[in-house]
Amino acid sequence: MHWGQKLGHGFGLGVIAVMALACAGNSFKSAPDPGGSGASQGGVSHAGEAAEGGVGNASPTGGVSATGGGKLGFEAQPRPRAPLGGAAAGGQTGAGMAGSATADGGGGDAVQPPEEGSAGEPNIPEPPGEPDCTTPLADDWTAALGSAGSEWRVEFGDPRVDAEQHRLVVSFDDVAGRATAYQGGYYVTAEVTLEGGTVLTPYPYSNEMRWPSLRRSGSGVELGAAKYGSGEPWTTSDWPGFSGVVIAGTKSVTLTTYVKASSKAVAVKVSYGGHDYRSGWVSGFTWPQTNLGVMRYVGQNNSRVYSGDAVYVGPLRGCQKLTDAAVEAAFQD
Repeated sequence: MHWGQKLGHGFGLGVIAVMALACAGNSFKSAPDPGGSGASQGGVSHAGEAAEGGVGNASPTGGVSATGGGKLGFEAQPRPRAPLGGAAAGGQTGAGMAGSATADGGGGDAVQPPEEGSAGEPNIPEPPGEPDCTTPLADDWTAALGSAGSEWRVEFGDPRVDAEQHRLVVSFDDVAGRATAYQGGYYVTAEVTLEGGTVLTPYPYSNEMRWPSLRRSGSGVELGAAKYGSGEPWTTSDWPGFSGVVIAGTKSVTLTTYVKASSKAVAVKVSYGGHDYRSGWVSGFTWPQTNLGVMRYVGQNNSRVYSGDAVYVGPLRGCQKLTDAAVEAAFQD
């Protein structure tokens, strides 16, 4: 399936117009990569070149069926049945994004996009200087995705909420997204833990760009960039000073995503051990359905991983209805 289908359908990805080491088990979550990039138990191989005990350089790994192979130990969740726009499996949408998975053969009823929000519209005025947060946002991951008590839903794959541990669980080819948009400019932060080879991307509702992303690298966390699609490589050249950085000795970091509503720009900051690592700002969106207020977390499908692989996103905290200046101030803080 095409990213413009998956990320463009219920994803936008949310539509989907729209991603970290091997966990327990030695079978793949779905059919082996026809490209045969040879991962061995205990590590994840990309382009046949695995880092010691971790992840090598990502590269296209071939098609994997979203309906094949079980994601062991995950709760069953509703799966979107057709992309927004209804392109058939193997076809293309106007978004022009290549993906590897198909959702139930690409048929069925189209999933409606999330409710439109005000991200990208004029910001709510605030006093000069760094404001106090008058409109906080929070999610403690206490309700199942898509349930009456949740503002989040399954956009693709089988992401789930571990309510006992208060965390969102995503793995290979999973998308969890907001059912409604945050308002105005905003930032949202969470501790994330990468247990396997899946690349994690905070991926607002658009399908054009390469986004700041994280993945495991041996006993550390590597910062880089990714775009949805099995044929999309991991890159380390997008934002000097951020991409290619490996934060050693941890698999858990603090990840904050920042969205400027008026200038329509997105950036992330990764924090660990008293150090902050800031990406550049992603901007220049032209896709008409872009809605940056709709936040999503994506387990990318450009990596080859084992069953049980997972990325955990902890309780969310942040602030919305911010001016661009307030978002910038928080980003630089």
